[in-house]
Amino acid sequence: MNMQQDIDYSELKKFLKQQLWQEADVTTRKLMLQISGADQRPDCLLTKQDIQQFPCSAL
Repeated sequence: MNMQQDIDYSELKKFLKQQLWQEADVTTRKLMLQISGADQRPDCLLTKQDIQQFPCSAL
C-alpha cells in the first residue's frame, strides 16, 4: 500500500464539486488502484486482499 500523504485528491474534489460524477468515478478508481498498489500490476485489478487491507482513512 502506498502512503496516503503521496495521494493527490484535488482532481477528485474538483470533479465532485462540479458534479461531474462519471469523471469522479474514474478518478476514484485510479486513486484506489494507486493507494492499493494494484496499479503496479499488469492486470490493474483490486484483489480481495487489496480490499481487506485498504486503509479506512483513504476512504
